[in-house]
Amino acid sequence: FDALLGWLGALPAAITLLAPVRVRKNDGVYPASTVHEGERSTLRHVAHFAGRFVHALAFFVWPFAVYSPLTALTWVLVPACSGSLVFMAVTQVAHLLEATIEGPSNAPRSWASQQIANACDFAPDSPLVARLTGGLNRQVEHHLFPTVHHSHLPE
Repeated sequence: FDALLGWLGALPAAITLLAPVRVRKNDGVYPASTVHEGERSTLRHVAHFAGRFVHALAFFVWPFAVYSPLTALTWVLVPACSGSLVFMAVTQVAHLLEATIEGPSNAPRSWASQQIANACDFAPDSPLVARLTGGLNRQVEHHLFPTVHHSHLPE
């Protein structure tokens, strides 16, 4: 249980704070991707990291300065754990179905074909599911176009 609780809290923090650092260190390419996010000015990098920093302060530090420790811990853990549970449920549904474990046996082995064979969409026409999952209900499109914001995927 302790490992699960640690994971549920660590995942949102890592996504918030470490993902942009990895992209920056990898010359603008997301890990495990071949897609370059494009050139960014220094000002845009500063603004991006400042936004991440403010987010971390607001959701992980500020509650402990304002509330009692138990209330602050609740303030931090409830959204972080909820987000982690949704993220894990979405990735499990989208990648660990029988049809997506290996993909169809006759699938060509190109990169795009692999992305299509090893992911599946669920409830792609549901605005509610899209909102709750941050657009991850469109896993095939997300894998084919990882740098496109999910609001543009239905197009």
